[in-house]
Order: sequence, then C-alpha cells, then structure tokens
Amino acid sequence: DMSVGLGRQGLLGFVASPGGTIKAWGQAWSMLTTPEGMAVHLSQNAARYADAAQHGLILNMSPLDITLSLKGAVKPLLDRVPVLGAVNNFQFNTLLRPIKLYLYEHELAVLQAVRDGKGLAGVAQEFPILGRVVKKLGGKIEGMSDDALKEAAADASNNWVGGIDWAKIMPGGERPSVLRRMVLLTEGWTRANIGAFVNSPKIGPKGILARRMLAGELVVLGGLATAISYATMGKLPNFDPTSSDFLAIETPWGTIRLQPHGAYMKTVARLAVGNPKAALWQDANAFEQRAQTSLKFFEGRTGQLVKLGIDLAKGKDYSGREIQNPALYVGQSLMPIVAQSILRDLQQGGLEGAAKRVGPQLA
Repeated sequence: DMSVGLGRQGLLGFVASPGGTIKAWGQAWSMLTTPEGMAVHLSQNAARYADAAQHGLILNMSPLDITLSLKGAVKPLLDRVPVLGAVNNFQFNTLLRPIKLYLYEHELAVLQAVRDGKGLAGVAQEFPILGRVVKKLGGKIEGMSDDALKEAAADASNNWVGGIDWAKIMPGGERPSVLRRMVLLTEGWTRANIGAFVNSPKIGPKGILARRMLAGELVVLGGLATAISYATMGKLPNFDPTSSDFLAIETPWGTIRLQPHGAYMKTVARLAVGNPKAALWQDANAFEQRAQTSLKFFEGRTGQLVKLGIDLAKGKDYSGREIQNPALYVGQSLMPIVAQSILRDLQQGGLEGAAKRVGPQLA
C-alpha cells in the first residue's frame, strides 16, 4: 500500500501541512537509508511523540487502520509477507508517524492563535462582522487550556490521515471480529473520514480544524485541477459538487480524480440538494434520490459479501445495470479485479474488447 507516499494519506498531509509533510519525507528517508536514522530521530523527538500520544494522537498505524498492539491482535496477513510487510511498515510507521506529528503540532498552533487572538486569526477577529462570526464559531476556545486544545488537535489529525483509538470503541480492547470486518470495509478509515465531516459544523476547536482542513483541500486541489485542466485541455474542471467528476483533472489522457474526500463531499452535496442530473434517478422524487445516495455510500464501504447480497436483492449492480444471471454475477464478483474487467469486456466486445484490456495489463 503506497497511499502514504504516493496517494491519499500523503496528499492529505501535504494539503493540511505542506512544510511538515516535506520535512517528514526527509526524516523518513534518513531513517530508511542510515542504520542510526531511526534511533537518532526517536531520541531527538521522543518528548514530542510522548506528548502527542498522551493527548490522543495514534502513532501505531497499518493499511487497515487496525492497531496491532491490542489484546489478542496479530499481524495482518499482508504484513507477514516479507516485501509487502516492509513496504507497509515504512509507509504507515516510518513515514506517516512524523507526518501526523507535524500535522498535530501545526493544528495546535492554529488553535492557540485563534484562542490568543494572534496572527491572521487575530486580524480576522478585528473586522466588524467577520470578527463576530469567527468568535462565534470558536465557541468557548478563549478559556480553554493547552491540554484541551492538544486533544482537539490530536482528534483532527487522526480523522484527517487515519488513526482510530480502537480501545475506546471495542469493549475490552478486542480486535474487530472477522464478521465485523467483512461487513464494514476498512472501518477505521471510514470512521476517520466521517469524523472530519461530522466535526465540520461544530462550534469550537474541532469544528475550526475540520472546516480549515476541508476548505484547504478544496482550495489546493481545486486550484491544481483548474491549472492543469486549462493548460492541457483549455477548459475548466467540473465545479458541480454532486458530480462524480467534481474538481477532477481533465487531461488528453483521461480524467484524474485526486480529491481524497471527493466521495464524501459528493454524498453530502447530494443529500443536501438531491441528484437530479443522474440518469438512473431522473424520475425519482427528492426522497428517493437521497435514499439512493445513502444506499450507494453504504455499499461503497461494505465488504464484498454484503455488496453481493444488496445487489442480488435489488437485481442491479452498483452502477445500476440489470443482473441477468445471478450465479454468473456472484462468480464474476469474487474474481480478481483484472479478471472481472476482462470478462466484462468479453461480454460487451468479444475477443477484440478483451484484447484491449489484456494488452495494457501485460505491457
């Protein structure tokens, strides 16, 4: 899983704290390439890590966001594979750990500035109307201690790049059961992502950080999408938040969707205004559109067996296509993704269609 260095978590870290993420990369490289790198880093930053952990920052991470030190927990199968285990450990511990630390300290500095009326936060509070809004959204932050702000910063950092305190969720600190993990796909990451959106309308420190991070994602990735799309295609990206292509980058080689929280933003937008442009639901009323939106969001975060059950009950797949042969559909759904694509191309375009799929896979 390369999502920290080359994907979602790395991008989220950069959006929220560019300087901290770049520093974390440099430190991770030093830890990877020198025998004493990890020892030196931990000896120099032990107090910072300890303070952050004491206030709730989760530093022990994995691709499935299941803490490995819980009672009865064993290493996931992927982490026991020699090469994959080393890659995952580098991504989620060597690299993600300092990214989270820098992000935590950055968000703490933001909250302290708001509380003390310093920097841009202090300037904003002086404006006649904007100042009252800023103070209102801050809630009772002016009277909060550093410890309270640290807990809010840790919660925001955990939600932003992952890190659930399973000891608070699972009774007795047990690891999530196999059945639970089959029903909810990567429950830890889903909880973290939803946490950022749940906190965004709140009054107080958690709301301040959630709104700041989500707005930063929109500004940075929206600007990037606009610049690249206009430079390569001469057109602007899609600014409709209910669209699956919201702020996607348009290039001559296809559409690139970089927005980490795109699916969540799209769901929130569709729940707010419906989805009248969707061809599948154009005849549905407002309630049906919102019900379909909720169901699709749930389907996208469930395990394969649950997805199959829902699709068979509806008689349609996730994209709304009719299921003609339930047995064939079940067998096809349990195949690897590449095999699913080849079989679908065979059904739609014969050998020529499948050859177009196989060629890039073998290249």
